[in-house]
Formats: sequence, C-alpha cells, structure tokens
Amino acid sequence: MRGRVIFYLLVLVLAGVGLYCLYSPQIGQMELLIGIGLALVLTILLYVFILRPLRAVENGMNLLRSQDYASRLRNVGQRDTDNIVALFNDLMDRLKNERLKLEEQNLFLQQLIEASTQGIVIMDFDEKPMQVNQAAKDILQQISLPEMQQGQSVTIRSNTGMIYKVQRLSFLERGHRHSFYLIDSLTEEVRKAERDAYGRVIRTMAHEVNNTIAGINSVMQIIRDTTEDSDIAEAIDSCSERSEKMSRFISSYASLVKLPEPQLQNVDLAQSMESVKGFIVGACQSGGIDLSWDTHATTEVEMDPVQWEQVVVNIVKNSIESIQSRAGAADADKNYKTGKADKTDKTAKGKIWIETTGEGVLYIKDNGAGLTEEIAPQIFTPFFTTKPQGQGIGLMLVSEILRRHQCRFSLSTDPESGITTFEIRFKK
Repeated sequence: MRGRVIFYLLVLVLAGVGLYCLYSPQIGQMELLIGIGLALVLTILLYVFILRPLRAVENGMNLLRSQDYASRLRNVGQRDTDNIVALFNDLMDRLKNERLKLEEQNLFLQQLIEASTQGIVIMDFDEKPMQVNQAAKDILQQISLPEMQQGQSVTIRSNTGMIYKVQRLSFLERGHRHSFYLIDSLTEEVRKAERDAYGRVIRTMAHEVNNTIAGINSVMQIIRDTTEDSDIAEAIDSCSERSEKMSRFISSYASLVKLPEPQLQNVDLAQSMESVKGFIVGACQSGGIDLSWDTHATTEVEMDPVQWEQVVVNIVKNSIESIQSRAGAADADKNYKTGKADKTDKTAKGKIWIETTGEGVLYIKDNGAGLTEEIAPQIFTPFFTTKPQGQGIGLMLVSEILRRHQCRFSLSTDPESGITTFEIRFKK
C-alpha cells in the first residue's frame, strides 16, 4: 500500500513538472516534447520496477491470508521479482500438497474410527465427548464411562452380561492434549475362560461326589436290608434321601457343562409362549401373583423349543421369587415397626407382565425387589446369587442358552417405577 502511495506521488510530481514545462514561456517546444517523453518513460519504469512487484507481493499475502493454495502469481517481467514469484508459487504447491495429504489422512482416520469394532470416545478440553463412533454409541447404551486417570484401564460388566475393558489415553493435537477412551469387548474371551474353568471344576466334583454317593448308598442299602432295628432303618432312609438330594444338586451343575447345541427351528414367538402358559399361570396363582399376558403380536424366529421353555420358566421363576422376597421384606419391616405379625396383611400386590412384539422381542416384567446398581452388573456372573439358598445357575443357564441362540438380552430395574424388565431380542 505504501509503494502505491509513493508511485502515485511520483506521478503527480511528474505531471506537475510537465504542466509547468507546458505553460512556461522560457521552454521551447522541443524541450517540452523531450521533457514529456522522459516523464512518460520514467513513469513506466517506476510502474515496472516498483508498482508491479509491490502488487505481486500484496497478491501473494492475500492468497496466504485466505489460504487459497490453488491460485498462483504471474511473472512481472523483472528477474529478481520473478525469482521471488517462482519461489512463492513453489511454496504454494507444497502447501497445497501438504494440505491435501492432511485432509486425506484425516478422512482415512475418521473412516477408520467409525468402522472400528472398538468403542472410541474422543473428549474435548472440557472432558466432554467430542466424537463418538458407532461402536461406542452401542456400548454406552449398556455402561457409563467410569472416572479414570490417564493410562488407567478398568473392566466393566453390563446388565446384559457383556464384559468390557475401558482404557483412558491421550494424544496431542496442535500442541494441545486430548483425552480419549478405548472400549474393547472381552466378553467371549472371559466367557470362554469361565466356561473352561467351571467346566473342569464341575466335572471333577460331579465324578468324585457321585462315585462316593453311589458307594455309600450301596453300603446303606445292604445294611437297610439286613437290619431289623427300626431306628437304624429310619436313619438309613434319611441318609439315602439326603444322598439323593446331593446327587441331584451336583447334576444341576453338570447340566451346564453338558448343555447341547440348540436345534433351531422356525417357530412363531407368540405361539411358543402358549406351551408354557399353563405352568406360568399355575405358578402365579399359587403365589397370589397377578399375571398380565399379551402375546398377540406374532413373528417367526429361530429357536430350540425345548431350551426356550427352560429359559422362560427360569425367568418367571426368578420374577416370582423376587416378588416374594420383596413382600417378605416388607412384612418383616412392618412387623418390626408394629411389634406384631399379621399374615393376612399383604403389601402391594405382586404382578408379572409378559408381552411379545412383532419385532421378535419378549418382555418379562415384575414389580419384585428389583436390582440395585451394585448387583445389576454381576447378575449374569457364573454362580453369582443373592438368594440365601441359591446356587447361581438359573440366570447362568438362561444367558448361555440365549447366547447360543444369538439373542440380545438385558435385565434392569427402572429406578422410578421399580419395574424389573428382562428383555430378549431374537436375531433378525
């Protein structure tokens, strides 16, 4: 800008000198023509050597300022300036190539992040999610990101029985550090290790216990057949009964190891529920529990009917026990406060809802004791139970059958309504 001002001032000076020469009586016509010619030549030289280089520099600054790496400067006809123009154009070519390379790398990185089976959550400077890929969106519907330090990793179980490893790491962007979370599914690895471990334990335990019980029963039967003492006979019968119960107890664990692969058939989901409706209705009536049955929505799914009945029966059995547990706790609390027991006084009526949808989804809900935040992630852990006399194999068996059916499932309690829902979604 300053160069232009100087150039225009010089032009004005030359114009003033020309006018002076034109109207001055002391200067002849020839001298006037020579002066005007020299002024024009000087003006042209000033434009070529001052204004055009300055304009080229200004254009180059504007291109850099606007980050227009596609445009180029033209030569101005001056060797030194043209060398600068060539250097500038070469710089712009490099900047354009670097920018294109960065854009391509960024696009590839974004596609890689989105396609990754790992959950990736990138945080901003306020530690709020800035970018979340699809895998992480699906996972975060089941778990919440824990409070973690940089470089720390934790293992989390969800209420769907899934197991995830969460790591908190960081990277530098333009000199600033961003935190990000990596979420890996460890479900299959942990599940396989658990199955191998409890399979070996159960097989060893079942072999040793059943062999021992068989030997004891044989000896007791011989004694029972030869004794005439009624007290001894009664004691032997009691021991035999206890041995039989122990054998059934061990066999219930062994059934997990010997669980066969499902024999899948195309079955209507609503119709499959009719095969267990009689048992469920009877169980609810005997327990004084209301039952809401809505299985009118029909859809065809792939299932093993025998194993599926076992799944539904176990889930409903757990719902009934949960309702009875809640009622028992409420009665005990009331009796403690009043100082007396009234078996006819019941708390809120127990209820179970069973519903199917046209999308291949089964809901089994109850208003029982529910799951706490501490218990929910462990509910599908092998041999975990909250029941005093529980074995921890009911939901373990259910989850194993559902996984072999490739079903998605979850068990959770709504904190507002207190309704516990077991949701099962069949593979489409």
